[in-house]
Amino acid sequence: MDSITQKAYFRQRMVKYYEKHGGTATAIRYKTSRKTVYKWEKRHDGSIGSLKDKSHRPKSHPKAHTAEEIEQIQRTSGETGGGGPVADISKAEGAGLQTTLREFQTVMLIQMSDRKDTNIKKRTILLKIVEKWNIQVS
Repeated sequence: MDSITQKAYFRQRMVKYYEKHGGTATAIRYKTSRKTVYKWEKRHDGSIGSLKDKSHRPKSHPKAHTAEEIEQIQRTSGETGGGGPVADISKAEGAGLQTTLREFQTVMLIQMSDRKDTNIKKRTILLKIVEKWNIQVS
């Protein structure tokens, strides 16, 4: 169960003050903008729960994988037999999935994060792996 935060209590006091004194006086008193005062007054439905922060998580992402891609990635990862990310990406490329260079670099940098390589060494290693596995990057 969510606990009521101090911010919610602060907002409740602000809304009560707004009801008696108006938006400008409330904004001055609580050192906030009138827009913020009006936002919390509009959101307030009588319960303190309505004054909690809402989630900032996006509802969707334009580059998110489709269900078909996720299924193909999971299927491909299981077939590689523990070959690591390079084998997974190589197998995925063979299955028709396209991998951008940035995605590949991210996977490789995560894999190599325990090493103390310089950026030049990392770039060289990435290029050698791309050549070795003949990965088409876009």
